[in-house]
Amino acid sequence: MIRRVRKIRIMGAAALSLVYVASGRMDAYVEYGLRLWDIAAGGLIVECAGGRFWSRPLGPDYSYEILASNGRLPRLLPGIGRDQE
Repeated sequence: MIRRVRKIRIMGAAALSLVYVASGRMDAYVEYGLRLWDIAAGGLIVECAGGRFWSRPLGPDYSYEILASNGRLPRLLPGIGRDQE
């Protein structure tokens, strides 16, 4: 994916990145290995703002893979919306 996008940013906090997606500052956010407490509120904020949020548990250690979009890119990101439609 890095070769297909213009710029990659790492903010340091998943919740901050998800809020940036919800506000429109970022188009999308993709990450894996996050804990539920890192993404629960941010995912809800993205959905309430009209965006798309998808998560999948990675194993027994409570880590998740997530994909979030501001709602304008759901078809361009693999995984977003496929399980929900």
